[in-house]
Amino acid sequence: IPRDETQNLQRELITWMRSNGAFVGSHMEVRLEDPQDPWSRYGVFATERIEKDEVLLSVPLELMIQGDSNPADSPDSLSCNTISELLEEIELGDESHVAPYVRYL
Repeated sequence: IPRDETQNLQRELITWMRSNGAFVGSHMEVRLEDPQDPWSRYGVFATERIEKDEVLLSVPLELMIQGDSNPADSPDSLSCNTISELLEEIELGDESHVAPYVRYL
């Protein structure tokens, strides 16, 4: 994916998260690990000093893809349920309640 498109998807995702109750701190940015190398990995980097116990990210459960799991289920079952739900959301495309997240993936 071209760098500009990735950055647009990141902005869309963060805007969507904030408009749906998530807190995304302003002391960080998503960028290439090495801005001079277009093949380097993306990461989250501090842009200012982060204080002890400062909240950086808080996401409501409604924005998470969790699968329908029973606490008695094994961890393997939880993973399968989550993957199944993710595949369903991908199939829904723009109709998905987590469309910006799915597009970013």
